[in-house]
Amino acid sequence: GKNVNSPDRLKFTRLTTTGKVTNATVSPDGNYLVFAQKEGVGESLWVREINTKNARRILPPQEVEFVGLAVAPAGDFVYYSVFSKNTVASTLSRVALEGGEPEALPGIPADVSVSFSPDGKRFAFTEVQNSIKETRLKTADADGSNQKLLLTTRGDRRMFPVFRASPVAWSPDGETIACAVQETDETGSFSRVLLVKANDSSEQYLSE
Repeated sequence: GKNVNSPDRLKFTRLTTTGKVTNATVSPDGNYLVFAQKEGVGESLWVREINTKNARRILPPQEVEFVGLAVAPAGDFVYYSVFSKNTVASTLSRVALEGGEPEALPGIPADVSVSFSPDGKRFAFTEVQNSIKETRLKTADADGSNQKLLLTTRGDRRMFPVFRASPVAWSPDGETIACAVQETDETGSFSRVLLVKANDSSEQYLSE
């Protein structure tokens, strides 16, 4: 039979028309698109129901740039990190998909999107301490508590990169976290995919 993913089977649907979208993510159930867009002096956060194309703004314009977006598996919260020229570090926050007051998750200076475990109880993320050339792979409970350090890199030879999207992904069985890692040796710099066990921090490379 014909491959369902072949080009002639693909269907493309335009979901936004403003031309001002800066970041976007889809809820795990595929029903909602959450996106940031330029508005006024900064950016605002919106949610669109994909089937009906109904859209509503869940966060008003702020003088920030949304650098990380993720919807929790239950579809109840949008987790986001922002960059602002007025602050040194980003702090992870969340807001209900239905809107309301945002909630900061203190102590998680995530510069990127987080990745949720399949049950939605935990998320994985990377953080960077540029002043000491250190990057870390960590997990935390969904409310930001109970942080657990899985791996630390130090120096220039190995580091977890800061991507606009999420540099980590949780496996469907909840046991393994895949993450991009940048490494340098005598031949130059390269990137690989590293698999880290969530329970004991053991690691192995997925790619060479």
